[in-house]
Amino acid sequence: MKIRQIQDGDYENILTKWWGEWGFESAPPKEMLPDTGFIAFDEDVPVCSCMVYMTNSKIAWITWVLSNREYRKKPNRRLILKDMLEEACQSAKRAGYNAVFTVTNNAHAIRNFKDAGFITSSTNAHELVRLWD
Repeated sequence: MKIRQIQDGDYENILTKWWGEWGFESAPPKEMLPDTGFIAFDEDVPVCSCMVYMTNSKIAWITWVLSNREYRKKPNRRLILKDMLEEACQSAKRAGYNAVFTVTNNAHAIRNFKDAGFITSSTNAHELVRLWD
């Protein structure tokens, strides 16, 4: 297993494909994604990725967790995801952040984040966004 920061070309060559495979109409525009993100591999096969928004506050946000739908090795898939989330958390800690949070209503994602040490802080939240033309 290998975990590295997302590099030039990963968005176009890997992530946009994954967003499509998971039913998104389109990937979020690249300029709306943070500079910090991680991608995990089993040998040379990309397995999962996440983005980490780091701001001028002391809390980081892990989001846009994606995975390769074609990669189904068990228990590798879940363990690789857990290790990638741990690396994302540790990178935020090394950068001086006091906490990391995420938002999801997906039961599998909730389990994976809890496996990585996250706790539930609220339920029944709504994600709201306002976009400009």
